Amino acid sequence: MVFLGSEATLRSFFMGCLLAGLSLTFLLFALTLAEYVGLSHRLRALSSLFRLLRRASRHNRERVPALLPTSAAAFLLGFGLIGLNLDGLPLFLRFFAANVGGFALLSVIWMWLKRLTQSLGEPISGETLLGAMCTVTLTIPQNGVGSIAYISQGKRHTMPARAETELPKGAQAIVTDVRSGVAVVETL
Repeated sequence: MVFLGSEATLRSFFMGCLLAGLSLTFLLFALTLAEYVGLSHRLRALSSLFRLLRRASRHNRERVPALLPTSAAAFLLGFGLIGLNLDGLPLFLRFFAANVGGFALLSVIWMWLKRLTQSLGEPISGETLLGAMCTVTLTIPQNGVGSIAYISQGKRHTMPARAETELPKGAQAIVTDVRSGVAVVETL
């Protein structure tokens, strides 16, 4: 570990990890927001990057894989934050504590994701969803993407939705089609 010998170099290393975690978190948030409001199809580079990150972050309900971009961001944030705040410890202990901090934050995120995916229950399939009543939970702009909520098996579910005309938040609608996991809705 000769390359990390000086305190200034070590602080720069932990600061770099913290900034990389923050940058990845911001990028994931921005890409998710762009996809949610329907802007990613207009920005080809963002759309390609989002598809790549989404493919890397696919998971099933039983386990959350270690290669999620969200997991990398969580580990880098915890590692950098703990490493920056432990001045004065020997190098080995500082790296050990930073790793523990990174894995602790990663574990919290994994537990939160697992609880979130389990609480969603099983959404109904596209064929069963046709004709279902729903409520617009995020305004659906004309030719854009919003969100709807519907009840299935006693649980509330949400999913992205499109409409030919703008539908405001709170409007009642009916599902007429499901294309690639996005509901097509019309007002009642």
